[in-house]
Amino acid sequence: MHNLKIRFLALTVPLIVLLMAGAFVGMDFIVKDVIDELGRNFTTKEVLYNRSRSLTPLIRLIALARVLANSPTVIEWAKDENDPSLKARGLAELEVYRKAFPDGSYFFVIDGTGNYYSNDDRQSFTGIELRYTISPDKAKDAWYYATKRKPKKCQLNVDNDIEIQVTKVWVNCLVHDGGTVVGVIGSGIDLTEFIQTAVKSKQAGVTNMFVDGDGSIQVHSNFKEIDFHSLTNAPDERKTIFRMADDENGRDKLRTMFKRLKADPKQVEIGFLDVQEKRTLVGISAMEEIGWFAVTFLDIEALKLSKQFVPIAILMAGAIALTLVVIAVLLDRTVLSRIAKLEKNVRKVRDGDYTIDAYDAGSDEIGRLNDSFMEMAGRIKEYTQELEKKVRDRTVDLLNAKEEAEKANQTKSEFLSSMSHELRTPLNAVLGFGQMLQMDTKNALSPKQREWVDAVLESGNHLLDLVNQILDLAKIEASEVTLTMEPLLVSEVLKDIEPTVIALVKTEKLELSFSSKANFSILADKVRLKQILLNLISNAVKYNTPNGTVEVTSETQNGIVRINVRDTGSGIPAELHNNIFEPFYRVEANRFLIEGTGIGLTITKSLTEMMNGEIGFESTVGQGSTFWVSFPEQS
Repeated sequence: MHNLKIRFLALTVPLIVLLMAGAFVGMDFIVKDVIDELGRNFTTKEVLYNRSRSLTPLIRLIALARVLANSPTVIEWAKDENDPSLKARGLAELEVYRKAFPDGSYFFVIDGTGNYYSNDDRQSFTGIELRYTISPDKAKDAWYYATKRKPKKCQLNVDNDIEIQVTKVWVNCLVHDGGTVVGVIGSGIDLTEFIQTAVKSKQAGVTNMFVDGDGSIQVHSNFKEIDFHSLTNAPDERKTIFRMADDENGRDKLRTMFKRLKADPKQVEIGFLDVQEKRTLVGISAMEEIGWFAVTFLDIEALKLSKQFVPIAILMAGAIALTLVVIAVLLDRTVLSRIAKLEKNVRKVRDGDYTIDAYDAGSDEIGRLNDSFMEMAGRIKEYTQELEKKVRDRTVDLLNAKEEAEKANQTKSEFLSSMSHELRTPLNAVLGFGQMLQMDTKNALSPKQREWVDAVLESGNHLLDLVNQILDLAKIEASEVTLTMEPLLVSEVLKDIEPTVIALVKTEKLELSFSSKANFSILADKVRLKQILLNLISNAVKYNTPNGTVEVTSETQNGIVRINVRDTGSGIPAELHNNIFEPFYRVEANRFLIEGTGIGLTITKSLTEMMNGEIGFESTVGQGSTFWVSFPEQS
């Protein structure tokens, strides 16, 4: 119990410190969320306010310019510029609208001649309204031809007119006679004045601007950021809002916000991105009426609201610490001492001691837990004793069964060994007499009798081979096979069995490809290695097709010597691959069952593994099979 309390105090003190630190961190997160939300609300209102206060003069300007562009008087004059009466009426019409335009100015370019007419709020050019003639060869006049190429009736453009020495937000409206453009007419608003009224903000950290549909900055409090001559600038030369973001993710985010606004202009897009390595809140609102967007950048850190929340964070941390102290005292009295007693009983049960100390633990959750543990411990004791008895009984049964199985296996092996020897004695006599009859030096046997003698010898040799295989299997299972391991050259072993292989292949009229030149050395029993190889080659002969091929090769790779025996037989179906090395299993070839016991491959596999080798095969139906054995190479 004492140790438990010490551990509790050791955990409580750091926990109080941790939670106090967490209070500040948590408060920081809360403050951050609050500031973010305040920033969102502020940015939304700011961008909507900028949109509202800027749209009124711009819409009024566009509306007046549009009406002027549709004036019959202006159109008739543009069609016949040199007619004095038409010119007088046209200039009078322009003068009427000049007084109505917000900054008291106008301009009019007649397309047929390129003549540029204008006047300002001080009527500085009354009587000399023709200021100059535009030309497609002059870069400063490119705005006019760019305006003509666009189908929109009226277009906004921020430009510095060198000829009349003013910088304005211009509205350019096409003057049509039917489907033909006969001129461009419009007015403007002084850019400096427009910036002061539309985008200038007294709030620190707030930057307002207007951009066109391509993101080119049209109005900004910093003149250097404005994309003058947007109509004629190449896309890669424009000063766009996208280049203000620090990375490509920010630029993609801005493009997505603009895309959503173009789809739904009534919404306000709000999002965070990094601008000049500062976390910046961006608000965008569509000015659908003029094709622009109002944009507000808000530097959250510049608001400096975090310091106002520090006293609250300190108060919260103190309250948490006090609460933890009170909880610690109550926990010690109501929980720790009772848990210590329960822990003592748990340890006793863990160590196999079921003599549990009983006590009144109360009726609350800990008391019910203690009662349940006491009941569980009693059942565990009963189950443990019963299980131990069953394990003892089962162990005795298994030992008896194992002993009986070993005896049965030994009896089987002894029987097979004895029977094999008993069969060999008369079988050898039969084969000996048969060979003597086969010699028949005096021609005492008739052709039919010779045929019978050949059949007897063939059957006897086959039977002797079966007996030898059964005896080998019995020895292997009884672990009575003795191996004489020695370094062997694979080429010499293959050379030794080559005559036998040639005889086997020749009898079946097969083609032989035999490679035995490589000098790979392995550690193996020579007699048993020959037996392994002859078994594999015999199978390749038996399961081959007429006029087929048997190929024997050897190779080495990564310190492993591998001997391959390939045939061109019918192959082994995939569903039979798992059974090939099972004892007494034989594969049907060409719809006829090959003679044999079905234990040749079983013996081959066992002998290979006894010599620390591996055996395997690859086979495809219709393409033949390749059986292989591999052994570690001797250096």
